[in-house]
Amino acid sequence: MKTRQQVNISKHHMSFKIPFTAASDVKEMFLHVQTTGIIHTKKDYYIIREKLEGMLLLSVLKGQGRLVYAGKQYKLIPGSTFLIDSRDHHELFSCDTDPMVFCFLHFSGPQSREYTRAIQQSGGTVLQLNKRDRILANMRHIILVLKGKAPDAPIRCASLIHEILMTFMLRVQSNIQQYSDSPEPMQRVLIYIEENYFTPLTLDSLASVANISKYHFTRLFKKHFGQSAYDYVLSVRINKAKEMLLNTNRSVSIIAEDCGFESLSHFSRSFKSRERFSPREYRLQNKESMLK
Repeated sequence: MKTRQQVNISKHHMSFKIPFTAASDVKEMFLHVQTTGIIHTKKDYYIIREKLEGMLLLSVLKGQGRLVYAGKQYKLIPGSTFLIDSRDHHELFSCDTDPMVFCFLHFSGPQSREYTRAIQQSGGTVLQLNKRDRILANMRHIILVLKGKAPDAPIRCASLIHEILMTFMLRVQSNIQQYSDSPEPMQRVLIYIEENYFTPLTLDSLASVANISKYHFTRLFKKHFGQSAYDYVLSVRINKAKEMLLNTNRSVSIIAEDCGFESLSHFSRSFKSRERFSPREYRLQNKESMLK
């Protein structure tokens, strides 16, 4: 393992790790926890790792960061949840001005690598979840089970990990199910948009992902998805913004930037044209309804 910085967990307020060593028969038969916990990062937190045993599931609770994995960069915000193979080279950075708090789960066991590979091949390395999501609830449940030290803890944790993986796979499939009959180059573009919605996306860049001309791409996208690439990207960005408005306390201007809008005014106009409310009105109305 290579690290640019040795991270001392004791220095992170309220951080904790729960290591767990399963019995040999449990390791052979079931998915099992290696380590889990919650980490409050601070300024200059970043690590580079590879060749570690097991899979890593991590969900951002607060703050911002960045994941580098398999030659791609992923922006992490509250709700960003990723699943990776810890053997592969990966880099995790926390934002100095808005440091991350994250829940993590290292696990291994029969078929764990196959599950992870299948999810990634479906374009599901990183998902955006809300704070009430079942995946995050199960991650927290695992922590409680291990803290309780019950004799059946390994079996209960195995069941929870399996449910997490199945839910993760279903979420990935539901993201692309409606377009499952489209050609592979178009599927590739959808995955690219999902992973890069916060960056400038042009017709040239999307056509390049599909490896076809801009004119041909524009025609094919409309044919298979019933809308222009611009409208599709805008829908993805609006949906991401809605999640952030309801599940974070971040300012509207920061959310606009994080979702790839060129300006606050562009974000506000686009949002209101789709949702009939301004971003602030949407946040206020929906949070009030959730409290009733």
